Amino acid sequence: MPRKRPRRRVASSRPRPLPATGPNQVWAYDFVFDSCANGQQLKCLTVVDEWTRECLAIDVAGAIRSERVVEVLSRIVSERGAPRHMRSDNGPEFVASAILQWAAEARIELAHIAPGKPWQNGTDESFNGRLRDECLSMEWFRSRAEARAVIEEWRLHYNQVRPHSSLGYLTPLEFRRKCEAMVPNPSRAEPLSQSVVRRIQAGHHAASARRTALPALISGPPLSRCFSSPLETRLLVWLICRERKWQEPLPSN
Repeated sequence: MPRKRPRRRVASSRPRPLPATGPNQVWAYDFVFDSCANGQQLKCLTVVDEWTRECLAIDVAGAIRSERVVEVLSRIVSERGAPRHMRSDNGPEFVASAILQWAAEARIELAHIAPGKPWQNGTDESFNGRLRDECLSMEWFRSRAEARAVIEEWRLHYNQVRPHSSLGYLTPLEFRRKCEAMVPNPSRAEPLSQSVVRRIQAGHHAASARRTALPALISGPPLSRCFSSPLETRLLVWLICRERKWQEPLPSN
């Protein structure tokens, strides 16, 4: 069994450009490389929702150029809808004219990370590390076809079976469905502020990002006294941003 690599934690004091405040807002994508027993090279395109941690796709091939990246992203958009932002590094496949033209037509803003700062794409970097530790380093692929089948099976297990501590020990699929169940009814006549305050006082919704910024938005005690788990704090951030339709991220400390 291969030795597990020690993980580096991303410094929380470093603000991430365009942080996600809800599901399907920011997708992160990158490549992972491996090889088969027969010598064939594997190039895996991974796409992750930064808020729900759900892996939207892992495309496995020998070579993946910008045109294939567009095909994969277009398929996901047709199933899920378009995100606001897509985060990636400055690799040639991600800055090609085909990607730029497709994103402009889909009205998706590309959020390329700064050179030499992979922590700005920490969600996908962390996912790729788990993919390598738990699948690529543990399996022996005889061909690309077998690699596609095994990796897809691992992706489904990651989304539907494996709990995540950052999501309150829910699976990404369960967390996404919980967020979707909390979507407010836009036709309701009830004032937004009263609705949010009641939910805060009841302690049903939550989310993790900036605990010192949220108390200024509502009346009442600090969030640390209202909620007992990081999951509740995380869901609250998403709820407030969704109901107020904020386009800008919450202010940093």
